[in-house]
Amino acid sequence: MIAASVTILAIGVLNFIGEASEGSKEFLTFWQGMGSLSGKVTLAYALGALVFLALFRIKPLGRQSLVRWTILLYGSIALSSLFLFTPFLHLIL
Repeated sequence: MIAASVTILAIGVLNFIGEASEGSKEFLTFWQGMGSLSGKVTLAYALGALVFLALFRIKPLGRQSLVRWTILLYGSIALSSLFLFTPFLHLIL
């Protein structure tokens, strides 16, 4: 759940960065047919995979509070949704 939260937040943050500057939007375009979303999603999934592998090696599976991680996941979904909503970004920028 932590790796999924990091992935979702990374997509939102990369979208915010891409909307903030034109140079980063061009940098994040890996495939022209999909636009800058191709780079954002690819980088976010790579970061999520790295976090998952790091946590898998560090944190042993055992008694963990599922409620805390579920709240974290839903919070990251809500925050990322705001960063992906273009009118909200234009309100901030």
